[in-house]
Amino acid sequence: MERNRVMARMLVLGAAVSLALVGCAGPQGEQGDPGAAGVACWDLDGNGACDVASEDINSDGQCDVQDCQGADGANGSNGTNAGN
Repeated sequence: MERNRVMARMLVLGAAVSLALVGCAGPQGEQGDPGAAGVACWDLDGNGACDVASEDINSDGQCDVQDCQGADGANGSNGTNAGN
C-alpha cells in the first residue's frame, strides 16, 4: 500500500517536471525583413544578367543551372600501361 502511494507521488512529480520543462508557447513574433537576393550559380560576374559569351558554358543560348560548375578537383594519379 505504501509502495503504491510512493509510485503515485513519483508519477505526479514526473508529470509536473515534464510540464515545467516543456513550458507554454508564446505568441508568434513579427515577420522579419526579407533577405537580399542571391546570385545564380551561372552568374560568374554577379551582374544578374546572362552574358552568353562567358556564362553560357554549354552553348545552348541561355544561362541556367546547366551552366553551373564547381571548382576543379585535384588531379588523379597516373595509370599504368598494362601491355597495350
